[in-house]
Amino acid sequence: ATNGPTADEMSKLRNQIINEQIRRRQMAMDRSMLLAEFALIYGDAEYFNKDLDSMLKITPEQIKNVVNK
Repeated sequence: ATNGPTADEMSKLRNQIINEQIRRRQMAMDRSMLLAEFALIYGDAEYFNKDLDSMLKITPEQIKNVVNK
């Protein structure tokens, strides 16, 4: 954890995040639950269109900082 994740590990992580988000959005029930969750937690159902981008912007440095806490 002292160096943070490698570029290869970050690539794998991004691919896992994308795959998970695609699966979560495929079924109407899952999409509606996500919209409700974002409306409740963030006060904005439109966050549905922003959450993937925010997850993909996570840096190795941010991961390292969280692991080292």
